[in-house]
Amino acid sequence: MRTRWYSGTSDITTYYLEELLGTKTPLLYTNAAKDATFSIYIKPYQQKKWDTGKIIECYRRYMDFVVDKPPTQKEFLLNMEAKIVDEEFLGDTNLLLRPEETYNPQVAYELVKNQLIEKL
Repeated sequence: MRTRWYSGTSDITTYYLEELLGTKTPLLYTNAAKDATFSIYIKPYQQKKWDTGKIIECYRRYMDFVVDKPPTQKEFLLNMEAKIVDEEFLGDTNLLLRPEETYNPQVAYELVKNQLIEKL
């Protein structure tokens, strides 16, 4: 980095996409999931740039670290099925979109469910 005020170098920690998505997957189960579904679906999935196996591996390692008992696949699916029909849950996602982007939460959920949750 070189500016008028500072010149130097720094190490920056980065993560693979699958690591970021694996640690964001638990948000689908919590009430903070509105933007998680959006993040998991809209960018990487539309660009088909993720490895589901690596996401699941990262999810499992993350969950082993942060909780005593992660939700089962059935619990996860039941939780999401209730949320995907909740207007409050669905309402805020459009605020995250650029004007040219379209987003259908039902389509997003089906993709995330089929490609990720059902494989947990």
